[in-house]
Amino acid sequence: MPPATTRLTQISALALAAAAVAVLFSLAISQILLGVALAAYLAAFWNRPRPRFELPSTWPPLALYMLWTILAMLFAPPVMRHMPQIKKMFVLAILPVGYLAFGPDGWFRHPVKLVQWTARAIVATAFLSSVTAMVQFARTYLHWQAKHQDFYDNYQLDRITGFSRHGNWMAFSGQMMLVLMLLGGWLLRNRQAPRNLWETVAGWAAAMVIGVALLLSFTRGAWLGCGIGAVYLLWHYKRVLIPLLPLAAVLGYFVAPGYLQERVRSIFENRADYSAGARKVMYRAGWSMIKAHPVFGIGPEGVQYEFDQYRPDMYIPLAWYGHLHSDYLQTAASRGLPALIFLVWFFVWVLRDQHRLAELAGDDAWLARGVAAASISYYVEGALEYNFGGSQVVMLWLFLLAVGYAVRRGATDSRVLCYHYRR
Repeated sequence: MPPATTRLTQISALALAAAAVAVLFSLAISQILLGVALAAYLAAFWNRPRPRFELPSTWPPLALYMLWTILAMLFAPPVMRHMPQIKKMFVLAILPVGYLAFGPDGWFRHPVKLVQWTARAIVATAFLSSVTAMVQFARTYLHWQAKHQDFYDNYQLDRITGFSRHGNWMAFSGQMMLVLMLLGGWLLRNRQAPRNLWETVAGWAAAMVIGVALLLSFTRGAWLGCGIGAVYLLWHYKRVLIPLLPLAAVLGYFVAPGYLQERVRSIFENRADYSAGARKVMYRAGWSMIKAHPVFGIGPEGVQYEFDQYRPDMYIPLAWYGHLHSDYLQTAASRGLPALIFLVWFFVWVLRDQHRLAELAGDDAWLARGVAAASISYYVEGALEYNFGGSQVVMLWLFLLAVGYAVRRGATDSRVLCYHYRR
């Protein structure tokens, strides 16, 4: 490629790597850097010879999902109230741009080395965010103890957020969940892979700190997502440890502080937990929306405007009812059942690609394995939280997918990896 094209493609790759790290502490900076990466690629594409244009195999269901979102907007007037969803589609550009930026044909001289350093920076930033969150927790705990008020009931309304702003503890826990799975893929990688003692010690220390912060976030969906993702990792690396997971969970419960034990019991007990009661209301309302509008839904932003029309005739706990706390229910209710099919199709193909890459790649297969585990945890948490609608979590997940796809350069049989499109 000409020097100008090479420089532009390198800028695109570096901007995307920086955006992946920035999303952990500033959504605005991350989106600006994503815009730089996209603009640099488009500028490079105008030069001749043009960079090779490729798309992952996941582009058909993702494109259909975006198309159906637009149709849902048109069939649910007023159209203007759904316009924020157009802006959110910009976020989905991460996957195709990342697929190109970290591709095997040298946008960057050593794309896998770049994504390795990107992964390290993501883990380091998540570690610092977790330390910040633990300090926040200590201050909150001491505050309510000094006031002699119930800590549990007050804390679940105002939890730790780390570097996430605007009190978004769901974004913080979702991001830490994804990073913990990526880190798990590295820590549990095959024994034959090269290892550095100090990096390994630092990795386990970071995993412990991030894991503790995730527990203190009180986010039960993220706990469950991590548990299922851990089973996936252990199945491929340390199967003998899988039966020990339930035992470790039980032992951990009995040695945990009282507030964590109470949070675990809230999963099973019919106690006065505002979030559990609110979710029951949301799920019943969402099902009513689907039955009334099965094809195009009530519009991408319709839930927050029309919730009262579909609310069940029962006690409504005090909560925000702007979405339905489930990727799958929210998608079907707001965009229709076809959009749900496209979304699940996209999720399944992503997992298939990462799993195949982990089986075929060499020393860097842990990247794809960790991303596969992160995807599984993301899907599991998505059943209990609308994480596909929150930019901070979905952006980090898409950045990790771009990192996972980068290892296709080291795949032993590229013919099996039929997920690219050449123009």
